[in-house]
Amino acid sequence: MPLPILQTTLSAKARVVSRAPFPDADRALISQRRKHHKLFNPIRGVEREFSKMLRGMALLVIMVPIANYVINDFARYLRYTHGLPLEATALIAEALMLSLFTFTVYLIYITTARYKIATSEKVGEIDGVPVYRRGREYKKPPYFHAGCDPPFRAIFIYGNPPEEALRHELAHLDEGNKTALLFSLALAFPLTLFSLVPPWYGLLPFWWLIVLPMAIYFIFYMLRSWKVERRADIYGFGSAEKFRKVFGNVEVPKSRLQRLKDSVLGLLSLHPPLWLRAREEYYDKSMSLFRVWLKYVFYKPGK
Repeated sequence: MPLPILQTTLSAKARVVSRAPFPDADRALISQRRKHHKLFNPIRGVEREFSKMLRGMALLVIMVPIANYVINDFARYLRYTHGLPLEATALIAEALMLSLFTFTVYLIYITTARYKIATSEKVGEIDGVPVYRRGREYKKPPYFHAGCDPPFRAIFIYGNPPEEALRHELAHLDEGNKTALLFSLALAFPLTLFSLVPPWYGLLPFWWLIVLPMAIYFIFYMLRSWKVERRADIYGFGSAEKFRKVFGNVEVPKSRLQRLKDSVLGLLSLHPPLWLRAREEYYDKSMSLFRVWLKYVFYKPGK
């Protein structure tokens, strides 16, 4: 059955055309199902992000022994033939491995995105960006899912997401190659750490050369992801009222410990907790995200 055309009051510049994949009838169904399900377990978001990383790392398992053989052999050559200091040799090996793995993960990311476009059904457009359906049903609450793979200007959906969710993804598309490169580097760090195990340069004293930058990068990566998600929420939803209309009236947990736990899981899943995204202050650009988070985690009881 063909999908209905979206009725919208958007300006002519903001164009949504042909068979929009978010009929209003499904909103009522989602609201009805919410009464019977515990929504939005934050652990699911963590599982989704880690599963993506694990799938990428599984594809790269073969790269670890190759990197060990080629790059470590080259570093050994520099060490014993040219008398390069141990510290300099370790840094060169780490830099080469980090570059190799970043480039390889980036190629896999781009190839996977192209494959998703080639194997998906185009069901419409929003602001000139094609929308592709990956699945007609999404069994976990909120019974839809939308995503994108910048720099490709395409949105992938499961189920029937509302327009606001698609506009959220549009904001992510503006990130361009940044998303792909930062994700590739996030995978490259642990792969580099796993590869640096040759006995010839007594690795243990030099672990900090890769572990410390990796820890700093992951903290930066997670905090930046929250900032990017907030910008996308402001663009896609615009207000807490519209966010709650889509995701329901998500309450702030009464337990401070639970709020802290949700925040940690939110960092790992690269998304702020839903109860934070459903607060009006979150959409106030004059307030920093850190200030809004502090207000609800430490100063304001859950209501």
